[in-house]
Amino acid sequence: MGAEGMCLRPAWMAAAGASAVTLVAVTGLVGCADSGSPSAAGASTSRGSATSSSAARPPVTSPSTAATMVVTVTPTVTVQPTLTDPPVSPVAPLPPASAPVPGAPGSVGAAAPGAAAPTPQQVLAAAQAAGVPLIVEDGWDAEWDLPSRQADWHPVGVMLHHTGSSAPGSAPSLQFLLDYQSTMVLTDYDGLAGGGRGANFLVGRDGTVYLLRATRGPHAGVGGPMNLAGDEIASDNANGRLFGIEIESAGSSGTVTSGGDFTDGFGEAQVQSTAKLSAALLDLVGRGADHLTDHKAWAGAKQGKVDLVGDSVELFRTQTAAAMGR
Repeated sequence: MGAEGMCLRPAWMAAAGASAVTLVAVTGLVGCADSGSPSAAGASTSRGSATSSSAARPPVTSPSTAATMVVTVTPTVTVQPTLTDPPVSPVAPLPPASAPVPGAPGSVGAAAPGAAAPTPQQVLAAAQAAGVPLIVEDGWDAEWDLPSRQADWHPVGVMLHHTGSSAPGSAPSLQFLLDYQSTMVLTDYDGLAGGGRGANFLVGRDGTVYLLRATRGPHAGVGGPMNLAGDEIASDNANGRLFGIEIESAGSSGTVTSGGDFTDGFGEAQVQSTAKLSAALLDLVGRGADHLTDHKAWAGAKQGKVDLVGDSVELFRTQTAAAMGR
């Protein structure tokens, strides 16, 4: 029942001797009036006009027999809390448009620890863009999810090797390189010893390129340190800084032949494929042909390596620069 259906009898009214009260509704007011008895004619508990209720009531003659209470009803107003905007954090200023992105290929930070490593897909795309006959071996992107394959993989150049094989055929060393296992611990991240595949790429005598693995592998071994055109490579860490390309050759001669029917030296197609592949990989990491080296320069003192034979690396460096248009 609402307020307009109740009659309030304060203590002072009871003391005055009032016997009953009737609710009178007036615009903006609620009143209680004595009706003489609970059954008096004109008593009302429903919503009605003040006029119709008053006509049936006997007149009030004195405060001792009747009393009127007027209660002012104030509409309830809900006060909404004042909303304020949350404090705004200061926005960091954007770097100048000319600032290099840290760790991006081509920036100084690309070789720094913590920089993003080139993904297997990026390496594959670079090899495909080189315009060479390409065979991608199963497992070329294996183990990429292991921390050791990414944690210290920041290549800044290319290292050339020769296989040392005099066996006939275009790529007699392929299976050996696929099956190769190293006992070298690559990083301390997961303690993974070694890693399959003896190089990232093999270039056959006919110029066919084989993608063996697109991540860090154990091709360089101990050696160094080396300053490669301004990039410092720490001792025994060339595996994490250089792509390894094996060139199928016995490696005792630097002679270049026009065909693919040879076991020693190099073939013209082989030289061109190696140069184009090296150029594509150097482009990927933002470096030039001066970041092409050979195994001998890295590990000659520590391992007695002799590849590439003589000064053959200069031939490949010149051809790589030509392939890069530099």
